[in-house]
Amino acid sequence: MRVGIDSGGTFTDCVTSDGVVVKRPSDRARPEQPVEELVSAVSGSVSAVHHGTTVATNMILERKGARVGLVTTKGFADVLEIRRQDRPAIYDLRAAWPRPLVPRSRRMEVDERVAPDGLVIRRLDDADAEAALERLRGQRIESLAVCLLFAFADPAHERRVQSLSRRILGRRMSVSLSSEVFPRIGEFERTSATVLNAYVAPGIQRYLLRLRRFVRRFNADLFVMVSDGGFVNGETVARRPVSTLLSGPAAGVVGAQAAVSRSGLRDLITMDIGGTSTDVAVVPGAALRTDEGIIGGFPIGVPIFDIETVGAGGGSVVALDSAGVLRVGPESAGANPGPASYGRGGPLTLTDAHLVLGRVGSDLLGGSFRLDSRTAYGRAGALGARIGLDARALAWAAMRIAASNVERAARRVSLQRGYDPRNFALVAFGGAGPQLACEVADGLGVRRVLIPPHPGALAAYGLLVADEVRVLTRTVLGRVGLHPPELDRFYRELQAALEREMGLQRGPLRLARTVDVRYVGQTFSLSLAPGPGLASRFHEAHRERYGYARSDCPVEVVAVRLEARRGVGEPAQPAVGSGTVSGSAGTRLVRFQSPDGSVGDLETRVYNRGQTLLGRLSGPAIVEQYDTTVVVPPGWTAEDSSSGNLVLTRI
Repeated sequence: MRVGIDSGGTFTDCVTSDGVVVKRPSDRARPEQPVEELVSAVSGSVSAVHHGTTVATNMILERKGARVGLVTTKGFADVLEIRRQDRPAIYDLRAAWPRPLVPRSRRMEVDERVAPDGLVIRRLDDADAEAALERLRGQRIESLAVCLLFAFADPAHERRVQSLSRRILGRRMSVSLSSEVFPRIGEFERTSATVLNAYVAPGIQRYLLRLRRFVRRFNADLFVMVSDGGFVNGETVARRPVSTLLSGPAAGVVGAQAAVSRSGLRDLITMDIGGTSTDVAVVPGAALRTDEGIIGGFPIGVPIFDIETVGAGGGSVVALDSAGVLRVGPESAGANPGPASYGRGGPLTLTDAHLVLGRVGSDLLGGSFRLDSRTAYGRAGALGARIGLDARALAWAAMRIAASNVERAARRVSLQRGYDPRNFALVAFGGAGPQLACEVADGLGVRRVLIPPHPGALAAYGLLVADEVRVLTRTVLGRVGLHPPELDRFYRELQAALEREMGLQRGPLRLARTVDVRYVGQTFSLSLAPGPGLASRFHEAHRERYGYARSDCPVEVVAVRLEARRGVGEPAQPAVGSGTVSGSAGTRLVRFQSPDGSVGDLETRVYNRGQTLLGRLSGPAIVEQYDTTVVVPPGWTAEDSSSGNLVLTRI
């Protein structure tokens, strides 16, 4: 039996390959604790644990990573601050990028030089490198990043610095080489990615070491989801932990595609609202990938799903800013103390607002987790009194603000990329996603919303349906032409490396070749399939992406990329539960906006979602299940489909 476990900011979710779903509150101080509890709670023989984690992400966002030292080529110590000489907000004269993760005092230069084609212009002097490492030892660093100019063309100097560091800094020192983390052109992006890797490496390595020791008790293997929607073994991730920065959100997109594939739909907008944040992605037949992701203001430099994240989750704090304006997020109450209704002294949150509005009930997780509605009402009333609103009016305003925040994120991934959201179906998941789904869909003009069988644990399900994936890239700028025979040698080298790393004992690999192409002298590139007509296909792709093409300009290949995939078999679809929609759980007063625009409280039926819904529901209605609550406003219908998804349709 395989087990998928997704660690979120508020809950840690588990789905087994035989269809069991379990949730536990997350533990920021000891994130491995709920993972171990969930694996131990699952009956049966566990053969593999597939894990999605936010540990690396949290370390960067909270600035709680390792004390990093950087060794770079003479004259390049300030690349982290010079960046691209751009500004985060072009019209804001006070806007500033975040402080680099490595201060100037811990950036050491060595006198060496390699040309773009790999020719050694000035050899590394061991004494110079040793002196730099000695200075870093005096700085008491915990992790080392090595990023030398054009090391992707010849990594020998970086490897020599690594060898010297073992003697001076100790063999246990974590060392990140740019030639391994990001072997591509782009000095700032390469330095940023290498520093990020070094910043999170010690923490991730300790975390994975504890987990590996634990799963070995079951004679099981540990695999970790990476940011481009595949999983790799724990040892590979320990060497390149920067690849896990969007681990959980990527698993959600994979799970959404798998859940909706049975319905025949391909064009999707995925909306994952958890306890801490909302992740939105557009899927026009296939998930979009990018190499230009940013987290906390720092370029990641590794392939990721093109996902937009906003601080709007069930645990997002509802408060007034210094100007007395109501806001929701980006701060989150997390799992401890959690929302005010958890009864642990936490702040007012979006979950509390839904409780006050009647959109969620007091009993969660099948009655094993109870919310304190009196405390939620009291907090909402006290905050609302400061701006002249009663508790329910304040809660309604907070809900609408959260929906608007999510809607703007959905517009950024759809309209701003040339996709009309009205032509897409919205897939809502995460524990809080089905509560805001229809409000967000109304704002986007989307008429159909799909709720998977277990939306609150869909990312964990995605971990089980994902392929084993590994991508290797080689920069070849200036060394090859546009024709396949000139590229074949590099692809053969990459294929041999992938086969050594992934092995063939678990089955054959599916290989996909791509090349990064650009106009000569351009600073960015597009990824295309190699083959005949590459130049003309690039002109066409450039016109489609940017609105113009320069067919008179020469085209060059920047890098070759080889992706290897291996499927592991689809798990059983988790069952929703034993109840059916015909078994009403009673009624309660819920605040809605009617189709005519009026806002008021309506007596609303509450149903238990089961494996099948008998008949068709018309809103207003509330449909409850173990891991979420689905809100069906007036003007919407809900019907269970043969694919197992709950389909909400705008009348």
